[in-house]
Amino acid sequence: MDLLQQASDLSTKLAETETIAFNAIAHNLSAEEARKKQPEESEEAFANRIMNDSTYMSQKNAIMTPLNQFETLLENRLDSSIAHMLSQVRNVFGCHDSFTDSGCPQFCHHFSPM
Repeated sequence: MDLLQQASDLSTKLAETETIAFNAIAHNLSAEEARKKQPEESEEAFANRIMNDSTYMSQKNAIMTPLNQFETLLENRLDSSIAHMLSQVRNVFGCHDSFTDSGCPQFCHHFSPM
């Protein structure tokens, strides 16, 4: 769950940039937010810039890293659980590792190895 917390923390940081962009479009920038604008830059141009610059894109990619790692962990755990359950089914029904054994009950042929 640390990976999900990490992604959440990074997402919160990204949402701050998005809030500033929304404030700019609404012409409701705080003094601190307005200082981030370039001279003569319109609020709309400022919002567009901060939502499409390399910093924003980098932050989006940073959020995906722990999410992808978490997904991989879940997939690996699921694969391991399925393999373990299939092994138990084979043992209960007297199946062997080979699904071509003529002595294996027909039931076991419905389960394919991972």
